[in-house]
Amino acid sequence: MFRHYILECITLMLCASCCYSIELNCPDGKWGCLDGSECIAEEWVCDGDPWDYKFTCRDRSDEDSAMCAQWNCSTGRRKCSDGLQCIREKDVCDKLEDCHDGSDSHPSMCAKWNCTVGQWKCKDGFQCIEEKEVCDGETDCKDKSDENATMCAQWNCIAGWWKCKDGLECLDERYVCDGLRWFGCKDKSDEDPVMCSQWNCTDGRWTCKNGLQCIEERYVCDDTWRKCHDNSDENATMCVQWNCTDGYWKCQDGLKCVKNMQVCDGKPNCKDKLDEDPIMCAHWNCSDGWWKCRDGLQCIEESKVCDTNDRFDGCRDESDENHKMCTEWNCPAEYWKCKDGLQCIPINWVCDGNCQPSYKCRDESDEDPKFCSQWNCLAGYWKCQDGLQCIIESWLCDGNQFQICHMTNQMRIP
Repeated sequence: MFRHYILECITLMLCASCCYSIELNCPDGKWGCLDGSECIAEEWVCDGDPWDYKFTCRDRSDEDSAMCAQWNCSTGRRKCSDGLQCIREKDVCDKLEDCHDGSDSHPSMCAKWNCTVGQWKCKDGFQCIEEKEVCDGETDCKDKSDENATMCAQWNCIAGWWKCKDGLECLDERYVCDGLRWFGCKDKSDEDPVMCSQWNCTDGRWTCKNGLQCIEERYVCDDTWRKCHDNSDENATMCVQWNCTDGYWKCQDGLKCVKNMQVCDGKPNCKDKLDEDPIMCAHWNCSDGWWKCRDGLQCIEESKVCDTNDRFDGCRDESDENHKMCTEWNCPAEYWKCKDGLQCIPINWVCDGNCQPSYKCRDESDEDPKFCSQWNCLAGYWKCQDGLQCIIESWLCDGNQFQICHMTNQMRIP
């Protein structure tokens, strides 16, 4: 099912008298940005957080005050008192103020607030914390009631957590008998040899040969550094018989597992170097987000295609910078195509005032004054008064003389 949004002529806060009359089709659970450029998740609409451009409209229409005043928050979200912002219900009365008006942490409201499922109310009645934070050895409630010894002695740890021998602390079962003494129960009972010899490692973990330690399965036979204290996770006889976990590939000598994305990436990762064997690589399917070079023997990250930086992680045959291919190439998400159609750069570099060619469009189209004067800065960025440059909003009035308009070119080293 698709939902239709017929957008009316509006005035945006970053573009005076910018009118749009666009029909945009967005799937259920998505909302159409008013410039017609994209659909974003409804949960990001009117969330009051414009800092991360990955989760907001580039034109900031999802944070328009007039629209947000009439917006109904999505399921699991609650409107702040100002009526302009939606926050997650689980963030109400927590340790932080999420509403810009501070209404989610107001004492009179929090005293009446029922914590959401999976949360626990502190003894003062004003704060909610996650149940897994109760009796975890770290104080989370402002009144410290979540670590009260009398209460913790009677507390039943939630599923997936284990009670230390002193009866006062709960530990995530993944960390029981992991061999790391600096992270665990204060009384060290989670590494007790007698207990660990009878402990069953949790799913996704492997028992070392000594029977006293659990490590993540993805670290078994990875030939990096030995996680088992008895070195059994890199035993050659065992590794030959070991089946690598999902997302990993076994070297042909049978002794090492490497990540799928490291296979045929142009850099040998197996000792026998057969992860770069031409015959095998000719039939290898690159991982998601990776692109196969024209020679059919090498995979590179899609973000490296048509970036002009063939010195770094590019194709050996330089096919990733082929002009004909690049003119037809669609830059990946969060990248922008230069006017010449041959190069992709990170979208947050557009109109940032940096003119160093090693980081920018070779044709300088990303800093073209006419183009930048009409460019809408990304969410979390501010446009300088000349209308030609975008800087990070946190740089405003920060007292740093290098992080100012027309001086960002001093910030990066080629």
